[in-house]
Amino acid sequence: MATSSRMIFNAFTHITPGHHFHGLWRTPWGMENPYDELATWIRIAQRVEAAKMDGLFIADTMGLFGAWGGSHRVHAEAAISLPADDAIIWAAALAAVTKEISLGYTSALIQNLPYEFARLAASVDRVTNGRSAWNIVPGSTLSAHRDVGIDEIPSNADRYERSHEYLDVVFSLWEGSWAMDAVVKDVQTGVYSDPSKIFRINHAGKRFKVEGPLISEPTPQRVPFLYTAGVSDNSVRLAAQYSEAMLIQVRTPQDAKVMVDKLHGYLREFGREPEDVKVIQALHFIVGSTEEEAVRKQHEIESYVNPIGELVEAAGILGMDLSGYGLDDEIDISAAPGFKGIMGEATLGAGVTTATPRQIASFSGVPPIVGTPEKVADAIEEWHEAGVDGVNVGDYLYSHAFIDFAELVMPELQKRGLAQTEYAEGTFREKVFGAGPYLNERHPAAKLRGTFTDSIG
Repeated sequence: MATSSRMIFNAFTHITPGHHFHGLWRTPWGMENPYDELATWIRIAQRVEAAKMDGLFIADTMGLFGAWGGSHRVHAEAAISLPADDAIIWAAALAAVTKEISLGYTSALIQNLPYEFARLAASVDRVTNGRSAWNIVPGSTLSAHRDVGIDEIPSNADRYERSHEYLDVVFSLWEGSWAMDAVVKDVQTGVYSDPSKIFRINHAGKRFKVEGPLISEPTPQRVPFLYTAGVSDNSVRLAAQYSEAMLIQVRTPQDAKVMVDKLHGYLREFGREPEDVKVIQALHFIVGSTEEEAVRKQHEIESYVNPIGELVEAAGILGMDLSGYGLDDEIDISAAPGFKGIMGEATLGAGVTTATPRQIASFSGVPPIVGTPEKVADAIEEWHEAGVDGVNVGDYLYSHAFIDFAELVMPELQKRGLAQTEYAEGTFREKVFGAGPYLNERHPAAKLRGTFTDSIG
């Protein structure tokens, strides 16, 4: 099957007791597959790989979501993204027990200094043999910023300005520190690498000062496969400039078509082509061999869901404490930190500045598609026809949904030519684009190769 004709399917999760549906950690299958045991994630990763899915994508968050009723008591009691482990560590651990799937992780640009992160990410790309993928996010919550010494959330403009400089540093380290032929491993002369082809980047910017070079030698992809996430205008522009796959969560295929068209317009502005960036939508599925079985599963799941979880998490992403409002109170959310993203104008529409808590809770996810494998595949085809290139498949608890998707839906998708039946050779970038292991020449990071001259030798 040609790479361009199929979709990408990632298992989408988070190393926390509750990701998409809060409260399900207390189900029988949740107790049998605890989030804090490596064995749980080994089972998931190997099951996903056996089904020929493309990757395991691990979300992450830094710090606490916004307060609810003036405290974070409910976050701890209901396990609302608390506790949560670092995605990059778990991605690295799963490299040892998989051979083909991509191992993706979210790491916010406030989480590590650029040099530190560049070395961490290079290490993950090496241990995965070029199967790593990084989701670039600026970082949004107040708690996350205060945890790294930033008292208040910067303006949207400041956050994205900092993002551009951060990316310039890490791309320079990955692409500019070592020439393509710097590593020679000449047994006869005893020379491992040519010092005249290893360079300091000497970055001195507004926020960062980094001499370099990166002391990690180039990895199979040099740069991890690059995701960005979000549907705000700034997020789409960031994707058009830097991403290889833009992660979205919109309500309908028609909404996705709008996002795809906007992305393609910005890609041309940055000298890139529509085929340079895939669009991947987050979706949830509750699947049964019959419609009746699927509905029974849905009712079982709903009986365990903590109803407050969705609203508390959505309010936290928006950046407002909504505990004092009724579910249908109309609230001005235009000044909220998350208004420019998925919790605000990108979902509400241009010029709309108010929403109810009930609406805000609904923004946090797309309602699950419930039904038979054929019904689910029909729905996925609709998204594909709207320009969506892939799906981040949400789980309703530690492999339960992934098993259903793998065993029931993947064969139907493969029959329709929407999913791969075998893995292509090479790195994740090669598997997705069918070309070489490195960023193509239109990507701004690729233009940094060969631009630095201050060699260590």
